[in-house]
Amino acid sequence: MKLLIALLTATLLATTVNASSKINENIKKQCQYLVHGNGVNNFNVGMYMYGIISGIVAMSDLSEASEFAKTAERHDISYKACQRALVNKNNLVFEQIYVIELMNVIRK
Repeated sequence: MKLLIALLTATLLATTVNASSKINENIKKQCQYLVHGNGVNNFNVGMYMYGIISGIVAMSDLSEASEFAKTAERHDISYKACQRALVNKNNLVFEQIYVIELMNVIRK
């Protein structure tokens, strides 16, 4: 239940705040760096992405979390979510896709 609340909160925040295109583009570039090695590692964007993961994990019930999410490092969770987000052809902005894929990676 907490996971559902976290998903709804993340989705509502992302849609109501309308993350700037610069933040959205930086998250996409960081994902491309993590997955394909293209570009430069942006420490601040990486920490922002890890903060999103930490928030979702803190709001989640561990009984609803996948075994991967329980044992993986934040970098591995971010990498897996980035892999999924980069191939997702949804009409949402990339940050929203990334958050949704994080939720899918973290939950069972």
